[in-house]
Amino acid sequence: MNKIVIWGSTAASVSVIEQIRAHDKQCAVTLIAFDGHHPYRRDLFAPLLAKEIALDKVFMKSREFFEWNNVEVVLDKKISRINIKRKIIFTEDKEQIDYEVLVIADTPENRFPPIKGATKTRVFGYKKLKDIEQITKELPLVNAVTIHSDRFAGLQAAAAIAGRKKEVLVIASENNFISEHFEEDAAQWLVGRFEEIGVRIIRGNPLTEILGDGDAKAVRLKSGKVFATDIVIFVEMDEDLRLFSGSELQMASQIYVDRSFRSNIKSIFALDLVGLSQETALDINLVNEPALLEAQAKTAVGAIYGQDVPFHVPVVPQTLKWEGFDLTVIGQTVRGEGVEVRQTFDRETGKYRALYIKGNRVVGAILVNEDSQARTWKEEIERGESIDIGGASEEREHTAVEAHNPENNPSEGISTELIDH
Repeated sequence: MNKIVIWGSTAASVSVIEQIRAHDKQCAVTLIAFDGHHPYRRDLFAPLLAKEIALDKVFMKSREFFEWNNVEVVLDKKISRINIKRKIIFTEDKEQIDYEVLVIADTPENRFPPIKGATKTRVFGYKKLKDIEQITKELPLVNAVTIHSDRFAGLQAAAAIAGRKKEVLVIASENNFISEHFEEDAAQWLVGRFEEIGVRIIRGNPLTEILGDGDAKAVRLKSGKVFATDIVIFVEMDEDLRLFSGSELQMASQIYVDRSFRSNIKSIFALDLVGLSQETALDINLVNEPALLEAQAKTAVGAIYGQDVPFHVPVVPQTLKWEGFDLTVIGQTVRGEGVEVRQTFDRETGKYRALYIKGNRVVGAILVNEDSQARTWKEEIERGESIDIGGASEEREHTAVEAHNPENNPSEGISTELIDH
């Protein structure tokens, strides 16, 4: 292999570099970043907005990592076009970057939904660090923030911004995280808990227009209701694939890839949010997790070097917490053929549990106010063993209590974090 070019500053890019160097110490590697930053972790955007961590904590590696691995990092170039047949990338300042293999982990710009007013100022995406930096600068100056999202990441962002004493409105479609994962009684209770911290969630009443002369000043919903706002954040957006328009690359809002993340063009791979594969379909709520992107990189780079490395979705717990409340999502929580969902909800205690079962195996879980059970179910999902679900919950709950009782295990105190990220 002579030269591999990587697009994007996501966690996937770092994993690709690590996997390349595990195979090949000499191959030329170029990383093209689109927002002027070395690779970073999107899963840390919420704590960054909440001022729980400093900016330097979101970066995957130090700058020395790229020097040690002999990676050319391009931070200040804009791509003007690409010639797929000749395998050449052209920049706006007439520079040419050739490649033997192109790995696409991100695309150049935000592509907001086709909503009137989306091009106004103070309208941001939630995918690039440059947007998060700008939101962070604006937050002290504003009172109200609108978040357009159907995903768990949108709820994390909402809670983080509400913690900064801002009014937060979340606008979600009918197919949103809460409606898809909770029965309506539990969903309404959960929406109420968010309202207690200053987050209003509107489901099934789409955003149709962003109002304001220059800056975003208000949002209008399909019902005609108008809400004042100072900032609008789009968590989900289509990929910016305009550079490939008119090419033979098969794509829609994402690039179609096979189980090794290779596109129909043999020299082009697409990872992270850019690639779409029916063979490696996964829970969209996991896409910000570095462990998932590392697994993608292992499979893709293996294919680059002629190896068949199966893609395994890691069991990655995701959490959302504030005082007196915790919500944990573990594993695959996608409803589909052959998947049974067993739910229990106690309104008085606020405890909720949904187990996603396929072939008598627990493949995913959603827990509310059951933090003590999170590690137990994570381990159960990782084992992948066939179990008797009927009596499993009570038995595992007893096991979890015993395992995490400080009297039985002196090394664990009450404040011990139970989830391994």
